[in-house]
Amino acid sequence: MYDGFTDPPRLLRPTAVADIARALDALDPGALLAELPDSPDEASAVCGLGPLSDGDVRGHLVEHLTAMREFYGEAAIHGQCVVTWID
Repeated sequence: MYDGFTDPPRLLRPTAVADIARALDALDPGALLAELPDSPDEASAVCGLGPLSDGDVRGHLVEHLTAMREFYGEAAIHGQCVVTWID
């Protein structure tokens, strides 16, 4: 059930999914991570993550980027739609 506090769920059609997959593949993680502050606490704050228990902000971000690339890449290969929402 949609609660009305954020944007409603959206359907991304296969073309949009393929566009997102290409955009994610084009990202250079090294260049993005180079822009983060050196302090793990500051880097975490800049990313809106709050304190991380292990302090490895860069590892956390790379792990999630890898997962997003795999997810959207597979969905694009199979011509699938993706539903997005914030909870």
